[in-house]
Amino acid sequence: MRIAIFAVVAALTAIVPTARTASPALSPAVFTVPGQLAGLAASGFRIAVAGATEEGCGVYTARLVAGREASPIRVRAGALPCATEFDAQVYDVWIGRSVVGAAVINSPSPHGDSYSNWQGSLPSGPLREYGAEYGWFDSSTPHAYGCVRKLVTGGGVVAATDDPNRFGVDAGVDKNVACPGDGTTEVELTGAARRRVTVAGSWTVLATDGKRLVLSRLDPVGLPTGELEYVDLAGKPLPTPRVAPAVVKAAYRGWLAPEGLVLLTKRGLVAPGWRLPDVVDATVAYGRVFYVRRRTVHVRRIRDGRDRPLVAVPTASQQPHAAAGSFGVAVAAEIPGPNRDSYRTSVYRIGWSTIDAILPAR
Repeated sequence: MRIAIFAVVAALTAIVPTARTASPALSPAVFTVPGQLAGLAASGFRIAVAGATEEGCGVYTARLVAGREASPIRVRAGALPCATEFDAQVYDVWIGRSVVGAAVINSPSPHGDSYSNWQGSLPSGPLREYGAEYGWFDSSTPHAYGCVRKLVTGGGVVAATDDPNRFGVDAGVDKNVACPGDGTTEVELTGAARRRVTVAGSWTVLATDGKRLVLSRLDPVGLPTGELEYVDLAGKPLPTPRVAPAVVKAAYRGWLAPEGLVLLTKRGLVAPGWRLPDVVDATVAYGRVFYVRRRTVHVRRIRDGRDRPLVAVPTASQQPHAAAGSFGVAVAAEIPGPNRDSYRTSVYRIGWSTIDAILPAR
């Protein structure tokens, strides 16, 4: 398995338009860490990035404030598997008002994978297991074990549900589903006044703004039914806009903005009044969606779908990542070296004044 380290982060303090392109050029990174890019997240003025090398793994946080960007802080790994196991690697990170988290995959053989989630207090942890491990092994019956932990963040809150595990489904035989749905769903909350909320029925969480939850109903074997429901953090149903069931079924991530619900589906982004195909990752803040195509970060207004190139990343070994917070938008780019151990990742900051000049929120 390719072992990655995730780099953390640099700030973009000045953006200068170039004569050749409508996209501005990146100014020098605020700071760089060694490793291969795998994930980036933001909340408020903080960002998180994580990764691993052959010598171990790291999770970092940093505070981005124009002119006063702080150096990254390495989070204490605790029992994070990639700190001791060669075949384990961090593949995603998240951050909330008070916590930072990392998702880990461990693949010691081609016959199975195990997944685990880890979370700790800002800014430096330590990280502790968040929910139970889950995965699949083809040598066991049933193949799947544990519940798939689904996490979303928004408004400083982390919301998580434990969903049916369909890794064991072979040729459509649903009897191998682990952790099948039952009569109620518990949503675990971090950063909210309540620690958890219970909702009747089987649901997975799609989005939160820190005050509301967007839930997608699941059938007993973990397939989405196409039904959507908004609830508050006490579990009380709220008015829910109509979204086409086919879109809900295809959605795997969402953002709850004042302008409406933005969903990321298998075919791209869907917002009220427009669709954008061929988008695999995005972030939403202050009335706009930020997404990456090839090596260009674009900004699109939610209200009317107006779209502009925001910044071009001239050198990168893979598609850059973007994350939005109070500081603006952070862009992480992986820079290749002569060998795997010499990769490095830089993160740049684009301030809101620059973004407003390119595409205002209204």
